[in-house]
Amino acid sequence: MYFVYVLVDPRTDGIRYVGITNEPKSRFTQHLSGTSQYNGYKIEWIQELKEQGLRPEMRIIETVDSKEEAKELERYWIEYYLNQDIQLTNAEHVPTIRRGIPQSSGREHEFFNRLNGEWEDLIEANRPLTTRLLSKLFDYYISDLDIRFPGKGDLVPLWIEKKQKEVQAMLFDPDKYGLLPTYPGDTGAIIFVETD
Repeated sequence: MYFVYVLVDPRTDGIRYVGITNEPKSRFTQHLSGTSQYNGYKIEWIQELKEQGLRPEMRIIETVDSKEEAKELERYWIEYYLNQDIQLTNAEHVPTIRRGIPQSSGREHEFFNRLNGEWEDLIEANRPLTTRLLSKLFDYYISDLDIRFPGKGDLVPLWIEKKQKEVQAMLFDPDKYGLLPTYPGDTGAIIFVETD
């Protein structure tokens, strides 16, 4: 038996994560401990709760017989909640620009959304990605951010730090994120994307 569940923020009763498991208790323990997790956004949110003496609540929303059904329902619920403008912290299935972290001021949010959009355009233009190409793309993209955005010197390092965690998770588990292994002859050549 498989379960589709949500993690809820006790401060707001808002849904922040959708997942599947066949062992709810052990999965919840994994979320709380941060082990075997490569989602920096979710980990940061849970850590923030812990620092306030709180923890997320796990709620089962669907029970099905197979993992395939559970995955399909997980995708359905993620899309459903995103369409309701609910800010999820899922790393997989959720476009970066629609994730709820970083929660920030309007100035920060607008700037992070711009960088996330540019980054996603660069990724899409260079698919299929190898691990080597992803690493080179990240180095290329961050190389001149401080020059391109001189008035945002306080925000650039924050975005780079958060994005670097995401890229490292992808490099750590390339199969999960659909990355191809680096192969002989892979030059890691980058297709450039014009930005405003």
